Amino acid sequence: MPILLLTILWLAAITYTIKGIFERKDMEQNTQLLWTILIVVAPVLGLIIYYVFGDNRRE
Repeated sequence: MPILLLTILWLAAITYTIKGIFERKDMEQNTQLLWTILIVVAPVLGLIIYYVFGDNRRE
Protein backbone atom coordinates (compact mmCIF):
# COMPACT_ATOMS: atom_id res chain seq x y z
CA MET A 1 0.00 0.00 0.00
CA PRO A 2 2.74 2.55 0.80
CA ILE A 3 4.44 1.79 -2.51
CA LEU A 4 1.24 2.57 -4.39
CA LEU A 5 0.91 5.89 -2.57
CA LEU A 6 4.53 6.80 -3.27
CA THR A 7 4.10 5.87 -6.93
CA ILE A 8 1.03 8.08 -7.25
CA LEU A 9 2.82 10.98 -5.55
CA TRP A 10 5.88 10.47 -7.78
CA LEU A 11 3.76 10.49 -10.96
CA ALA A 12 1.96 13.60 -9.70
CA ALA A 13 5.31 15.36 -9.17
CA ILE A 14 6.47 14.44 -12.67
CA THR A 15 3.15 15.53 -14.21
CA TYR A 16 3.13 18.82 -12.28
CA THR A 17 6.70 19.59 -13.33
CA ILE A 18 6.14 18.82 -17.03
CA LYS A 19 2.92 20.89 -16.97
CA GLY A 20 4.86 23.77 -15.44
CA ILE A 21 7.58 23.50 -18.06
CA PHE A 22 5.12 23.81 -20.93
CA GLU A 23 3.26 26.73 -19.28
CA ARG A 24 6.43 28.82 -19.15
CA LYS A 25 6.49 31.52 -21.82
CA ASP A 26 10.10 32.57 -21.14
CA MET A 27 11.49 29.22 -22.32
CA GLU A 28 11.94 28.17 -25.95
CA GLN A 29 10.14 25.08 -27.23
CA ASN A 30 13.42 23.24 -27.82
CA THR A 31 14.42 23.81 -24.21
CA GLN A 32 11.00 22.67 -22.99
CA LEU A 33 11.33 19.50 -25.05
CA LEU A 34 14.83 18.77 -23.74
CA TRP A 35 13.72 19.22 -20.11
CA THR A 36 10.75 16.92 -20.73
CA ILE A 37 12.94 14.24 -22.32
CA LEU A 38 15.38 14.45 -19.41
CA ILE A 39 12.57 14.07 -16.86
CA VAL A 40 11.00 11.14 -18.73
CA VAL A 41 14.30 9.29 -19.33
CA ALA A 42 15.80 9.89 -15.87
CA PRO A 43 12.96 10.98 -13.57
CA VAL A 44 14.83 11.27 -10.28
CA LEU A 45 17.87 12.99 -11.69
CA GLY A 46 15.81 15.05 -14.13
CA LEU A 47 13.52 16.50 -11.45
CA ILE A 48 16.44 17.31 -9.17
CA ILE A 49 18.41 19.01 -11.94
CA TYR A 50 15.36 20.96 -13.15
CA TYR A 51 14.49 22.32 -9.72
CA VAL A 52 18.12 23.24 -8.99
CA PHE A 53 19.09 24.76 -12.35
CA GLY A 54 16.10 25.08 -14.66
CA ASP A 55 13.42 26.71 -12.55
CA ASN A 56 14.94 30.17 -12.22
CA ARG A 57 11.60 31.99 -11.96
CA ARG A 58 11.97 32.14 -8.19
CA GLU A 59 14.91 34.54 -8.37
